[in-house]
Order: sequence, then structure tokens, then C-alpha cells
Amino acid sequence: HQVLINLQAQIPTWFSRFDRVVEIIYSQPEYEQSKRDNFKFYQERGYALSFHDLSTTFVSWAKANCSKMWAT
Repeated sequence: HQVLINLQAQIPTWFSRFDRVVEIIYSQPEYEQSKRDNFKFYQERGYALSFHDLSTTFVSWAKANCSKMWAT
């Protein structure tokens, strides 16, 4: 399965070539609004949508692993 990982605020015009699209969201007000608009765009066109909040998972992982990387 082909997956598009979209890190940009806008949806690429060629997104429909992929089986799945992953929209990565980070905390920045204008960027968050663009991603909300993207979600609405997909929703209005009938795409099956899922939302996964990985922020706490990532923070836990980073605290456990990143400090070790820079400590050496």
C-alpha cells in the first residue's frame, strides 16, 4: 500500500494517487487551522477518517530515549 505522509499545510493536488494519507500536525496556530481545513476537505468528500493523538506517546518516548542520545 502506498502512503503519503503530508508534512505541508496544504493538501497536494495528487494526494488521491495514494491508498492512504497521513497528516502530521504540530502545535502552531496557523498550521493547526490548515490541518483542520484539510480534515474537513477529506470529510466532505466521504473519506474514512481516523485521528490518532500521538503527542503524549512521543513525549514519553523522547524523554526516555533522547536524553540518552545526547548524554554520551
